[in-house]
Amino acid sequence: MAKKFGVLADGSDLVEALGDIQRKVYRRKPTAAYAERMAFWAMVELGELANELDIKAERDGTRAGRDWEPSQKAKGELVDAIIFLGNLAWALGMTTDELWDEVNRKVAVNVQRRRGLGPEKKKGARA
Repeated sequence: MAKKFGVLADGSDLVEALGDIQRKVYRRKPTAAYAERMAFWAMVELGELANELDIKAERDGTRAGRDWEPSQKAKGELVDAIIFLGNLAWALGMTTDELWDEVNRKVAVNVQRRRGLGPEKKKGARA
C-alpha cells in the first residue's frame, strides 16, 4: 500500500510508526500514565463502534437474517480504536512483530481450546 496521506506506508511497522509520531510530532514518551490514557481512549472508541453496529437490533431480531452493510462511521471508529491500541502497544514497549507474534500465539491457544484440545478453562478465568 502506498503512502496515501504521507504518514504510514502500510501496517508492517504500525506500532513503530505510531511510536515515531508520538515521539517526533507530539514529543511524548511511553509512560504508565500515557498507556492508561491510550487504554481509556481505545475503550471509548470501541464503545462508539459498538453504538454504530446497532447490536441491540441484531440481538432482538429486528435485523436477524437481513444483509448488513457496515457504515463508514463504524469503520472510522474501528480505525480510531486501532490507533489508540497501537499507541498503547508502543507505550508497553512492544514492536509490531511482537504484537503479531502474541496475536498468533493467542489465536492458536483459543482455537485449541475451542476444539477441546487445550487446557480446561477454569470458571471465571480469561484467555
